[in-house]
Amino acid sequence: MAGLFKVAEAEEDGGLLSDRIRNALTGEIASGALVAGSALEEQ
Repeated sequence: MAGLFKVAEAEEDGGLLSDRIRNALTGEIASGALVAGSALEEQ
């Protein structure tokens, strides 16, 4: 049951982190701020 609670909690916060990252990157590529296929640096 704890896993279900975490999923529900993530959805309330705007979705899963992987979905939020994907959406942000898609927006950056669409705006031209990030070139598709470019390498990303981890910080």
